[in-house]
Amino acid sequence: MEYIRGSHISDRPREHRRSEGRFPFEMLLVDMDAVDICVPDLPELLLSVPLRISEGAAWRWEMEGVSREEPFRLEQLMVLPPHTVSRWNATGRRSQLFLIVPPATVVRTVGSACPMDLHVAFSPLTTIGWEDPLLRILLTEVWDRLGGNCVMDRLFIDGAVISILSRLLQRAGTFNQNVRSIALHPSKLKRVLSYIESHLTSSIEIVTLANIAGISPRHFGRVFWRETGETPHNYVMMRRVERAKSLIVSQQGSLEEIAKTCGFADQSHFTRSMKKAMNITPDRWRRLLTTHAEPS
Repeated sequence: MEYIRGSHISDRPREHRRSEGRFPFEMLLVDMDAVDICVPDLPELLLSVPLRISEGAAWRWEMEGVSREEPFRLEQLMVLPPHTVSRWNATGRRSQLFLIVPPATVVRTVGSACPMDLHVAFSPLTTIGWEDPLLRILLTEVWDRLGGNCVMDRLFIDGAVISILSRLLQRAGTFNQNVRSIALHPSKLKRVLSYIESHLTSSIEIVTLANIAGISPRHFGRVFWRETGETPHNYVMMRRVERAKSLIVSQQGSLEEIAKTCGFADQSHFTRSMKKAMNITPDRWRRLLTTHAEPS
């Protein structure tokens, strides 16, 4: 499982269960305490909900241009779309239940109605921590039934996975036919891009961009992608990389200082983002420049 190998979960006390039905997926129940980590770009869809929390537990996360801080709530769910880099800081102890779904399972479950870009499809769910009592019940029930071998349990699990994924996509607005009629006027797009350019050094929230565009945060990500060919998160990362490149060329500070100046979480985040965008690390880019070589 890429999520276990690629994140902080690998070194936490956990119980792991795997689906044996038609739609492969995995679940984890993890005992967690204070963390401050960056989860890399991973291919799976992640849905999580806290089952038990200590008094005063809180979290702060940043993904898709959103930075938010709030107390943990037992009914609160969080979605991490495929291929989304995120930063998490949490205090207090909690028991967290995770559903990890490979992209192939989403495609098989939703069928011909499945969106082409799963990252874009689920991104509207990252704007806030939200509550859905039905999803929480389904998640805990699926977890309990994964421990058994009854045929009826497997049938229930298959049906529950379909319900969970379709409900997530509906909540994200993916099946809302009216979204296609929402347009982003060129003047408003220009204002959004100008705001991004002037705030690259700080956290950029989708809610703020949506307000500038005059579109609900729920629909903004898909409308922005339709107009630019990029998700808001990818666009912001691309602009930060371009800003960082210019600072490297002009030799303005260390890579750590440049990462901070350009709004990256840290130098490691900067390195991953530039590697993903240009297939070259900042250090390698700088060394090529000093030898007057042109990066490929």
